[in-house]
Amino acid sequence: MKTLPALACVILLSVATACSSDDATADNAPTPRADSTATSNSGQEAPTISVAPGESAEGQPGCDASNCAFVAVTTSGFAENVTCEVTASDAGTEGFVNWTQGGNERHQSPNYFGGSTITVTCTGGGGSAEGTADTW
Repeated sequence: MKTLPALACVILLSVATACSSDDATADNAPTPRADSTATSNSGQEAPTISVAPGESAEGQPGCDASNCAFVAVTTSGFAENVTCEVTASDAGTEGFVNWTQGGNERHQSPNYFGGSTITVTCTGGGGSAEGTADTW
């Protein structure tokens, strides 16, 4: 029996500058934009994720700037739970912890960030997907 490789797709997102919790409103909240999607060979939509700033993390250890925010990830199209990992363009995975979330949900990760571009990779539930967010 042949084993098929996990599906993978890359979603590139542009994220506007995040606001601190004091001045964030629905009108100025950053909105991620998917640049591309992929489909599986079976015609079903491939799993995807989007990455955006969550709640403000200002005041957390090592995060004293107003642009510090928790990393929020929305997963879609996974059959089961996924494990997600954050990688920063200037720090790799150092200091970040992996987490598990549902295959079709929005979840605020335990990680926060306020620096350069980050990439989140979620794997499991019948596939793999990656999302990138620019500095927020």
